Amino acid sequence: MKTANIKLDYDFAGKDTVEIENKMAPLHIGRSESGQVEIRAELSIHSFVPGTDMAENFHVGEEGGTLKIYLERIPELAESFMGTGRSQLWIRVPQGAAVIAKADNLPIRAEGIAGSLALHNENGSLKLEDCEGHIHLKNENGSTKLKSCSGDFKIRLENGPLSAEKLSGANLEVKSENGPVKLRLASFARAKVSNENGVIFYESLPLDSGDLEFVNENGVVKLVLAEEQNFEMTAETSVGSISVTGGSEGDSGAGGLKSRGETENGVRREIISRGEGGLKISVRTENGVIKLNADGNNDMNFVKMKVNDLKGAIGNAVGEEDMEKVRAALNSATAAVEKAIGSISEEKIKEKLSGALGKLQKTVEGFDFKETSDKVVKTVDQIGDEVTETLKNVFRKAKDSDDRPGKEQFTGSEDYSEPGILKEFIRKTVDATIAKAQGKGLSDSEKQAVDERSRVKILEMLESGKITAEEAERLLKAIGG
Repeated sequence: MKTANIKLDYDFAGKDTVEIENKMAPLHIGRSESGQVEIRAELSIHSFVPGTDMAENFHVGEEGGTLKIYLERIPELAESFMGTGRSQLWIRVPQGAAVIAKADNLPIRAEGIAGSLALHNENGSLKLEDCEGHIHLKNENGSTKLKSCSGDFKIRLENGPLSAEKLSGANLEVKSENGPVKLRLASFARAKVSNENGVIFYESLPLDSGDLEFVNENGVVKLVLAEEQNFEMTAETSVGSISVTGGSEGDSGAGGLKSRGETENGVRREIISRGEGGLKISVRTENGVIKLNADGNNDMNFVKMKVNDLKGAIGNAVGEEDMEKVRAALNSATAAVEKAIGSISEEKIKEKLSGALGKLQKTVEGFDFKETSDKVVKTVDQIGDEVTETLKNVFRKAKDSDDRPGKEQFTGSEDYSEPGILKEFIRKTVDATIAKAQGKGLSDSEKQAVDERSRVKILEMLESGKITAEEAERLLKAIGG
């Protein structure tokens, strides 16, 4: 086996987009510091023929303002990328360049991209980290992972899981057919997440306002909010239950929940709220449980994220414009800590946090970008640890005092692939289905409406090819259709 190292650089002046079609090897897309488009490759070649020019498999051309890159399949690499000495590709693009990349069977990874980013894979994974801008992802058969990204997101999935952490921006739109969708530490003014077959898990950081919508056909919808988050949620389910933890129904104090419900035409609807204003949340399921959980750790994680943003702004400060970013990050971190202080009743804890906040402000306000930033970042890090550790203790005490026997508790870390949890979910869903089929708790008109909805659903599944004609016939007979 021989390793061929390829190094190609292309001028990007006068262009705004890089378009990549990759049939060669696993691809890493990153940021170029040279202002050029840089292609680097390490290709493990079987049966290498001396004199072969591997660069001939890299086709690069220009069309309008787009630099087009076609990476040709090399038969000698067909199995090498699966082994320990697998081939690798790197394409680095200038800051702000729009990127379009497509692959059939090879993973794509993007890191540090700022701008428009569109990735499409058919039978491979997509992975993004530290990217920002307009992000459009389409994956047909493979996993999709995102971490520490911000912007406007449009994600389309067919068969594969979505796992995301620390996403933020104005808009998020996720549409999945088959696979779990899990988003942790998300912060969006508007989010719409839909799934056909699989769990939806969404953990939101504290927000003053926003609109969140979740639709699931066959699977659990679980939402986790901050303990002090004001919201109004409208939850609807045809076959399933609605479960809420974090504050007692009818409480008039801070953290109290208000709830009212009704059942109409076989659909159960509940409107659950805390406080005034805040998030507007809509949840609809066909066959699945809806769960809402309040978690004080979200407030702590929010503070921690803002402190990390502040550290990053300080570490990157090299001029007066950067100092504006530092001041903005300080204001954002200050607001997060002050909000956390406002939710705590113990005076000693409030004084401790206020003192730590004062030290943080004094440290950052005295920072000069002309000096070394390492010491300031270290001090901010120490103060941030003090604040988050204090909040952690506060929320731990609150949780311990709320662990009453018989009250269902959720931590946001359940794995519905575990047999016990999955078994419980199936039991509840089946029991609810049987109860509906037997007409328990329903009037004759309600049972007739449920049967009619079931018949329509069965015919839709038949038409889309999800069940056979024989299966449809058996199901229709079971409900008398």
